[in-house]
Amino acid sequence: MKTSFVTNIHPKTSQTAPLSAAHSDLYALPNACQVLIIDHEAESARKISAMLNSYGYSTTSLTSPKQALAQLFSTQRGAATVQLPDLIICDLLDDEMDGLDFLRDIRRPGFPHLPVIIVTSLESNSTFEKAVIEMGADDFVIKPVRSSELLLRVRVLLRGLPGVAAWPAPELI
Repeated sequence: MKTSFVTNIHPKTSQTAPLSAAHSDLYALPNACQVLIIDHEAESARKISAMLNSYGYSTTSLTSPKQALAQLFSTQRGAATVQLPDLIICDLLDDEMDGLDFLRDIRRPGFPHLPVIIVTSLESNSTFEKAVIEMGADDFVIKPVRSSELLLRVRVLLRGLPGVAAWPAPELI
């Protein structure tokens, strides 16, 4: 299954481009917030990471939810080499462990307030949406991921962090 990632598309050249400079302040953060991206499709993780990096976010990409769990729980034990992320973006489907199992595992013992966005290629319906939220996701997006949608959801979930400006920015109202 191939995942596509949508950015702005130039009408004459059909080349993709980041969102306009006029909108960059809307999505960018003054401090580099750390985002952990978990997706078994390396290309999908790379595209999400590149998009977030272009707006000042610091990202780490992993292809294994089990590897992500090991990394997260090593931060609880005080491992100095690993930084706890400010937000996690996790693909729902994985051969090794699905996103709902990952959510259950991080919510139970020690990360109840760490924001998680689930990314999925499954068609959304009310049963699915309820299950994802009840399992502990803070939000979810459907693939193909639109950069403006994901950036907005990331910004909303991180707006309570120190150094993150209130949203919407006053000059945009």
